Amino acid sequence: MTNNFDKISIQKCILFHHLVKEGSPAIVGRKLKLPAFKIHNDLNSIEKSLGMPLLLRNQNRFILTEMGQSFAEFCRVIVENIGLIEPTSDLPKELTIATTHGLAETELPDILMEFYKIFPDIQLNIVSGLEYFNFTDPSVDVIIGPHLTNRSDLSQIHLTTDPVLLYAAPSYLEKYGTPNSVYDLRDHRLLALTDAKLSPKEVFDTIDPFVTSNNLKSLYKMTLAGVGICALPKSRLQLSDILNRKIVNVLDNHVSAEVKGSFIHRRFSSKKILTDKLCEISKQYFKEKKQ
Repeated sequence: MTNNFDKISIQKCILFHHLVKEGSPAIVGRKLKLPAFKIHNDLNSIEKSLGMPLLLRNQNRFILTEMGQSFAEFCRVIVENIGLIEPTSDLPKELTIATTHGLAETELPDILMEFYKIFPDIQLNIVSGLEYFNFTDPSVDVIIGPHLTNRSDLSQIHLTTDPVLLYAAPSYLEKYGTPNSVYDLRDHRLLALTDAKLSPKEVFDTIDPFVTSNNLKSLYKMTLAGVGICALPKSRLQLSDILNRKIVNVLDNHVSAEVKGSFIHRRFSSKKILTDKLCEISKQYFKEKKQ
């Protein structure tokens, strides 16, 4: 009877366990911070995967079917084995955070200083790079980076939106001229992040970038050196370079893309007390920075 139980994700097993324990989708929704439709959709998905109903709805009560009783016991064992039935008073000893190179060098140190005021003894492991952003590495607890699609198992909280503008050094513009429109970029040397999706598509899809890199700092330095016109997130510019006109905006603040940063972590984790607090600190940091 349990042959198909192992096809159900751990997240759905945890949800079903709490549903049986609390007896109410509304209570489970408040406890796990999930919308009601998510709970009902997951329950329907479980029943569809198993091919049989698990619950009989009787007014405001749930009655477990025979299959439901077996699956409830299966879920109980799963949850107990991963230690997530009740919160523990013991703090985890370490936390692994993945983020972009830029955030790791700029905003993240300030965020972590606030985190350490609350959890001074937690060991933090910081990794940066695009290879971590699919959240498939089990050692990663948190990602501060681009939003992920089709990942209902993750909690994703929007932190910031950074416009990507076009910049160049005056030395480059003196040598190659200033573009009057976005279409003129076809006659210029474009520097861009690897796999960047720039707008308007009909223009940038026809341009073969002069330089591409997955390292924003190297692109910034090449822009300052007059190598070409670069699509850069606005927040990554150094104020001193702007004031001293070492780098200037071209095309009247044309926004060629937006970089949206999110705080991403697993909905169910034994490190929830740490990730929730880090999320709170991150949201406050970017809120104050925007003001």
